[in-house]
Amino acid sequence: AVRSPAPNFAYQLCVERIEPAELAGVDLSSWQTAVTGAEMVHPGTCKAFCEKFAPFGFRETSLVPSYGMAEAPLAACSDQRGKGPRTVPLPKGQTGEAGLAEIVCVGAPVPDTEIRISSPTAPGEFLPDERVGEVWINGPGVFAGYCNDREATAATLVPSAQGNWLRTGDLGFLKDG
Repeated sequence: AVRSPAPNFAYQLCVERIEPAELAGVDLSSWQTAVTGAEMVHPGTCKAFCEKFAPFGFRETSLVPSYGMAEAPLAACSDQRGKGPRTVPLPKGQTGEAGLAEIVCVGAPVPDTEIRISSPTAPGEFLPDERVGEVWINGPGVFAGYCNDREATAATLVPSAQGNWLRTGDLGFLKDG
């Protein structure tokens, strides 16, 4: 196996529960792409996983942070392979979960997908770079709606000339576009 995706908690469980003795003879050098996403990717988890498994051939550059969900392409954004996890500071005046000062960069949108940040007080009014708001996704991978649930669909999808914008409910910001 050369590729494997998992949410942040799976990488954290590996850090916490796998004992070094259990890794005797393990060679992770063929692992090319270890995607982490589906939930917030924590800087500490990325660092701890890379440090713990480096002696067994795991390369930091194989860890690829991404952002996605079932209602859109499973990876709406993905960082560049071969760079390893990168962090960016939170915009001035913003505070993160549990006092985080920086977050993991999840990269640029996948092809034909657009990401915008909507104002929390004026939904649909898109914010400039480095302003925190709700992540909205538009592209061919955005789902058509929830099965037999028009109310939830109407609350989640915002029609536009470019197609439906998916209101993710997640907070985020753009940096350098």
